[in-house]
Amino acid sequence: MIELQVKGVKGHLFTRCLETPSELLPREVARELSGVLEQGEWVSVVSRCDTLPPESVLVSAAMYALRAYTSGRMISRGVEIELLLYLLGERNVSRVLSLLASSPSKLLGLVCLTTREPLELARKLESFAASRGFRLREYEEGGWVDFFAEYLGVRAASRDQLREKVAGALRARAALLCLTTQ
Repeated sequence: MIELQVKGVKGHLFTRCLETPSELLPREVARELSGVLEQGEWVSVVSRCDTLPPESVLVSAAMYALRAYTSGRMISRGVEIELLLYLLGERNVSRVLSLLASSPSKLLGLVCLTTREPLELARKLESFAASRGFRLREYEEGGWVDFFAEYLGVRAASRDQLREKVAGALRARAALLCLTTQ
């Protein structure tokens, strides 16, 4: 869990994987989750948990999304989508959703951002999962580097270099999007 602060607003970011018995579309889970969440709690749902970057990479996108929210300059209608836009450095909501949240899966990724008590949000997610026969798992780093390297067209001589280049490219794209929306 990462604590962040933007324009005097304190937030927390964490990731989880949601394991389901049958394949579900991210938008279905997001719709159900929205009924459980309160103001100041957001959960972005992506098709594959293994494509989520670690929190150390996601924090830039989360900070920019929170900044857009607090300043009233969001591209999308919700912080959960805004975070995904900043993750890809992309203004087109349809394109982001088609890449990250369009296919059904049994292991969905959850990016959780809250300006409230983070443990309260974590408990809500646990309760949500248990009530539907799902299982929440801790995030384990997977194939995010290859996924985003292909999307961004990034190449490198070694695996470590590729990881650093992809993380840097994602952060730079988020910063560029922030600059272009001011």
